[in-house]
Amino acid sequence: MCEREGYEYFCVTNLCNPVTRDRPPYNHAEGVMQLFIRNPLYFIKIYFRTKVLFFIILTGILLTIRCASSVESDRLRISFFPTLITQPWLNVLIADHLNGFMGKINSADYLTYQLDWYCNTMEMDSISYSSYLRQFGQRIELDVLVHVQIQSVSEDRCTVQLDYYHPEKKEPIVILRDSLDFLEYEPFFQRIIVKTLDILSSEVDSFPEYPIFETRLWEPYGWGKYYQLTGNIASAETFYRQGISVDTNQISLLKGLIQVLLEKASKLRSEGKYLEDFYFEIERLIHRGIEIDSMDSELYRSLGNLYIQRGMWNKAEQALDKAYEIGKDDPLLYFNLSRLHPSRYDELGFKNKTELLERAIYLNPAFQLGWIALAEDCYYRNRYDKTEEVYNRLLEIFPGSLDGLLGLGKLYMVQNDIVNIIRTYENVLEIAPDYADAYYNLGIVYYKDHQDDVAIQFFKKAIEISNHADSHYYLGIVYRNRNELDQAIYHFRKRIELKNGTGDTFAEEARIHLYELLENEG
Repeated sequence: MCEREGYEYFCVTNLCNPVTRDRPPYNHAEGVMQLFIRNPLYFIKIYFRTKVLFFIILTGILLTIRCASSVESDRLRISFFPTLITQPWLNVLIADHLNGFMGKINSADYLTYQLDWYCNTMEMDSISYSSYLRQFGQRIELDVLVHVQIQSVSEDRCTVQLDYYHPEKKEPIVILRDSLDFLEYEPFFQRIIVKTLDILSSEVDSFPEYPIFETRLWEPYGWGKYYQLTGNIASAETFYRQGISVDTNQISLLKGLIQVLLEKASKLRSEGKYLEDFYFEIERLIHRGIEIDSMDSELYRSLGNLYIQRGMWNKAEQALDKAYEIGKDDPLLYFNLSRLHPSRYDELGFKNKTELLERAIYLNPAFQLGWIALAEDCYYRNRYDKTEEVYNRLLEIFPGSLDGLLGLGKLYMVQNDIVNIIRTYENVLEIAPDYADAYYNLGIVYYKDHQDDVAIQFFKKAIEISNHADSHYYLGIVYRNRNELDQAIYHFRKRIELKNGTGDTFAEEARIHLYELLENEG
């Protein structure tokens, strides 16, 4: 028998006391029972110590697993960007193909930004300057931006120059020139990818199968993509349809048309237009694309987007789950998932909307819609500090983001932060000098600060721009307080004329004030 910490225990290993080796085998069960009877407290301590130790070990294992699964190794971020001044359709087509090709190669090491991730956020009058491209690439966290420029074009080929920019270097780190044969285009794209990876000290084990893309379809696709990137949806639709009329099986043309039609549908829906026939055409095009390539995650994401617009939530969930199963590097996929109820995406490992939106903007820091949605999510959960942080981060990337400034202005209005309200809306007016709501909000600030003369000027400016309804209401209030009753009556009547439905509370308030004024006059 040995002794430790004031408790007796039996040496079950027969090593503590050599004398015991000559004794008959010891009955361990009986000995343990006797010890429990004599010292129950000892066993209770052992039980709880073991349980706590087990819990600590288990927690550590689970945290280790979670951290290992959530920490993603940093991938090198790259994108091919076209010149949009000369031969824009051909530059766009080449850059778009290179991005598509690069996106299918070494995805564990590289994250390729597709053109529609960021082109609509660029300042088009500045993209010909290398300094702007370098700064823009740095803001959206690109490691390498490859500028694609057509140097010369003949009937059957063109010469392409590629300038490789590192955001932290003033000049291109490499300039390459190559010749693109319009009849044998695949070797060109393979050579460019090989040269690009060689610059990045990497290599290609094997190339994915390149989709057949007849050169007669290049121009309609290139123009369609160009107009889509520059926001001319009507022209983009025209060119995509032109290409599809030549070949209904060209997946790139189908996806381009689907994207512009979904954008068009969203706008028409906001205007209250009937869309069932329009939705039917989009759904038909998506299913046609899936017949051609059933493993294209973008098509399933587009299908999910369509079902969200139609309020068909179960079908939206199924389509987006399928998109997630196929490909996980699509920022719009996470944005669309965030529009579902949390119970529909918790099985994918996301606890809430915030996690999905953070994933979207991690993949694509140029995703303005994702930043705005994240800021609004924080705002509606009263996380005002986080809201301000998100808006300021967005404005660091895009100083001219009108939506970002307006969101920040709304936040400051709620916080009654007068200095920041004025500063923010003055910045809005520098970008959009005819934005009536900015004048109206500045009028509210000065009215609350009892600077009526200044407030009147801002309200009048808002009315001058767009006959701003609520500016009429506040002018009525200001003039009533100043006992300028004719002006007050005029503006209250104008606000009532501009009533917007039965839920228009300002119109009802104007009616009450008008009644009181007329009754007092009588």
